[in-house]
Amino acid sequence: MARNSDKKLLVSNARTLRTILIGTLGSFLLHIAVLAWTLGNPWAAPWSHLSGLLVVNGLAGAVYLFLRGAAAPKFGQGGELVHAGEDLGAEGLTEYLLDLVYMAWIINVATAWSYRAWWLYLGVPAFAGWKVYSLVMGGSSMLSWQGAGAAAPKTAKGGKSAAGGNKRR
Repeated sequence: MARNSDKKLLVSNARTLRTILIGTLGSFLLHIAVLAWTLGNPWAAPWSHLSGLLVVNGLAGAVYLFLRGAAAPKFGQGGELVHAGEDLGAEGLTEYLLDLVYMAWIINVATAWSYRAWWLYLGVPAFAGWKVYSLVMGGSSMLSWQGAGAAAPKTAKGGKSAAGGNKRR
């Protein structure tokens, strides 16, 4: 029974990896099909467009390989499951990597119709910059009470501080 959650994690990770693979290949093939339909030859697109397409799909492929390695289960000598792999539905790094894959899908589809859609990829560093800025600004406001001349933390009745220590030392 204790391994039931591991089995669910294996199924969930396999579903996520399959979705990433099908979505990336599908959006790439749709892009190529639209270029073939509009230009007659998908390789007649400007070199900058094709190199951008290669970079975007190369990054999505690298993310897929990284996530596949992280989600790979580990089995013992007797074939028993030792570790189900990392949870691809977890918050944090995997969440941001999945966002990069979804961005690649959007860009694959959007750039098939307009070369200007490449500007959408600037959303990735803009989002990262916003997250770093909010982390730095959020962290500085949390630590502001420790600055020189700042008021000490409030204490509860009986001389004990909110952290449980005695204010008389």
